[in-house]
Amino acid sequence: MQKFKVIIIIAAIMAGMVGRASDEEPEKTLRIFSDKQGRTIQGSIVSFDPSGQAVTIERSDGKTGVMKIELLTDEDQAFIRSWAFDRAFLEELTIVPQLVSVPVSSKRTKYEDVSKRVIELYYDIAFENTSNIDLGKIQIEYCLFYRQGTRSGTTIHYDEGICYGLVKWNALKAGEKTTLQSRKIKLYSEAGTATMFGQAEFSDANVRGLWVRVTTKLASGKKMVRDFRTSDDPMWKWTPGTVGAGMNGSDSPYRMIIAP
Repeated sequence: MQKFKVIIIIAAIMAGMVGRASDEEPEKTLRIFSDKQGRTIQGSIVSFDPSGQAVTIERSDGKTGVMKIELLTDEDQAFIRSWAFDRAFLEELTIVPQLVSVPVSSKRTKYEDVSKRVIELYYDIAFENTSNIDLGKIQIEYCLFYRQGTRSGTTIHYDEGICYGLVKWNALKAGEKTTLQSRKIKLYSEAGTATMFGQAEFSDANVRGLWVRVTTKLASGKKMVRDFRTSDDPMWKWTPGTVGAGMNGSDSPYRMIIAP
């Protein structure tokens, strides 16, 4: 207890010592922090202020105090900055996708009473760094999953398609918001009677959802990955490449070739 007080006094007792409602908080991992004079304290990090270069540490008895990290060893300083970056990336980077559809055309097909409707779809993916830590060198990948039916005479065959995209950002600063627009796909539906007996035939398409993968590295080289999915569909398989279907297929002028 005395050692902890000495360190806090050196740090000018920026916040003093306060109690907490321990019953409502999750258990924290304890670490032994050391200052440059060899004095130690066992506790867990509560928060880090990058502008003031100050860390709030909580002891096992629930008491907290604030100190300048420059007083700690280089190893502890690196640990605190890594902790702050991890928390910002894993917990305070929000990802909100919104599906956008735009009608492209509507026309009759070769069948007299069959109509075709073509739409263009993409995702606006909003990112916000709600932390007080700058996030640097972020790589964003996404897979837009969709299903398209294709008519061959009066037979309809369904294919699964994937639209893949890759974007790299130098930084997403603290408090910054930005929106990434995914690549666009074209889907179509056909409806009407398409056989000599007049049975109803229907070829449809739908977007299954989006899988976003965000990757970054710490100065230590440690790789961190965030995955965000709009669905928990167990059939999805992460695919860093485009798989065409329907109007986005290999025999279509809308084919997409995207380098991973």
